[in-house]
Amino acid sequence: MDLVPEALEHTLHERIRHVNKSAYILIACIGLFIAGIVYYYAKPEPPKEANQPAEQAVQQANINVAFDGTSMFEEVNGQRSWELKAESITLDPNTKLTHLNNIKGSVFQEKGGKVEFTAKNAVFEPDNRVITMEGEIKAQASDSGVFTAEKANYYSKDKKFEATGKIKLIKDDTVITGDKLESDANMEKIKITGQAKVIRGGN
Repeated sequence: MDLVPEALEHTLHERIRHVNKSAYILIACIGLFIAGIVYYYAKPEPPKEANQPAEQAVQQANINVAFDGTSMFEEVNGQRSWELKAESITLDPNTKLTHLNNIKGSVFQEKGGKVEFTAKNAVFEPDNRVITMEGEIKAQASDSGVFTAEKANYYSKDKKFEATGKIKLIKDDTVITGDKLESDANMEKIKITGQAKVIRGGN
């Protein structure tokens, strides 16, 4: 007669053990589910690309290059180094190059004057701070001469011009032609090479 209660008690213990095991598994699953939710909302978001505003600025040390509508300029230590105005400006986000059409520009001299220039097209390279111009280039200093060329570069770091292709420099009553021109930003020290010819006084 005592065997029946012992069997029932054994069966009851087995059921309780099975229920406890199932409960542990359920609790573990719930814990993993909650941990997954916490990780999903707490994980850091990947960096988003910044939207390019209408007015953009790229700063490096004390150099600032800014875009404002259809013009751009560079300032060094708070002083404007050069400025460009164009009919259109396009910034390539992949190459970081700025393309300009029908430009009018100025390079500001240390003595207070400036060199004004025009060109059909130009490209500004921000890494090397170089303005590359093509097509009907004409540059004139406020207190010096004027030169024309097919292609020209202005190196802002070195403050100098380089031009190639049908060079013609007019200063006072002197005309100099050649294949290549090198000049400082003030157009005071000018060197023309490559079949250079000098015509003075119209002769």
